[in-house]
Amino acid sequence: MDLSLNISSALRLLGDSSKTQCATYQEVLQKVTEDLKNDCKAADTTALENHVNDDGVVIQCHSALATLFIEYVRGGHNTSVLTSSLEDLNWPADRIAEVVREIESCRHLIHSRLASLGTYPPHIVDVDWKLNYQVRCWSGGWRSHVFGNTSH
Repeated sequence: MDLSLNISSALRLLGDSSKTQCATYQEVLQKVTEDLKNDCKAADTTALENHVNDDGVVIQCHSALATLFIEYVRGGHNTSVLTSSLEDLNWPADRIAEVVREIESCRHLIHSRLASLGTYPPHIVDVDWKLNYQVRCWSGGWRSHVFGNTSH
């Protein structure tokens, strides 16, 4: 799974038990799962702001974990790909198991939401056509006559 450097570093930090407390990790995981399951326009990170200590690190971890969930579902990956990706980021086995369980619980919902986004080009919804026929004739000077006003 291809993840950017920023996402990988935030995930590495989130998976590190010595840098991220278990309670903070659990809260971020629960918040990501809730945000992806609920039909909301933007994630409400006010509950996570209590843990912000270094320039919004917890919020970056939240965004990185949400990105991981979405990329996992979008790519149609299986759990072995997710497990190996998290092992490459030095995640402990218990945290990997929790993430796999949570992502599988909301996999179908994320997939259906991604499918509803669509990749269709813009198309015409409504058109109002109006045709005016104008005939100009010469009989001692130019005269214009409008024949029929057709609307479609």
